[in-house]
Amino acid sequence: MALFALVENLQRDDLSPLQAAVGLACFQDTHQLSTEALCKRIGLELDRVKRLLRLARAPKVVQDACRQGVLVNQVDERGAVKVLPSGAPKRERIRLDLMPALEFAKLHAHALKSSPTKADERTARAIERALSERWTFRRIQAFCRTAMASAGPDTAGVDQFAQPASLPLFTDGTELRVRRSQLSTAAPEERIALLDVLKALVAERGRLRKDSGLCRLLKTKSSDRATQ
Repeated sequence: MALFALVENLQRDDLSPLQAAVGLACFQDTHQLSTEALCKRIGLELDRVKRLLRLARAPKVVQDACRQGVLVNQVDERGAVKVLPSGAPKRERIRLDLMPALEFAKLHAHALKSSPTKADERTARAIERALSERWTFRRIQAFCRTAMASAGPDTAGVDQFAQPASLPLFTDGTELRVRRSQLSTAAPEERIALLDVLKALVAERGRLRKDSGLCRLLKTKSSDRATQ
């Protein structure tokens, strides 16, 4: 019965990653299952289950961001803030998703090694900035990697990169917009994230050109057969 209820819950569209993670962890602990055995019982992929279990064991500051998130201004496709008839900005709550949460969990673990009393505060500040500025996962990943690589014994790098910027180097939505005037002064993780976005765009363009060339070739061969 418990297994049926768990599988049914996991199929709900409104189930958050944290709720799924906690449910899986409780079921695993109750029935003393290995991760592989848990996968067989519920029918989920091993990698997915491993990620959810890591989230279930993530620090409270990360889980709170998944559960509560932060209130931010709503923006349109051009990045302009939406306003109410009263003139006040429209607000919405954005929560941390599974993959970004796991990146911040690694960042927290890194900060915890040398500054246990400051790890929660610094991680929370980094998460708030990422959600407020609507960072893509690629940018969050670059941020965490760069912050961990730059942090010294006192994790100053984590604290430094968590400071909010007046304007982001780029916005990656339906349109990619880059502030060229900030290229020389942008933080390292922002430049790395932008480079990753550009690489992805180049790769996508290459696939599109390849598909287009293949279509032309197929059309040519079809025309040749039709004229024979």
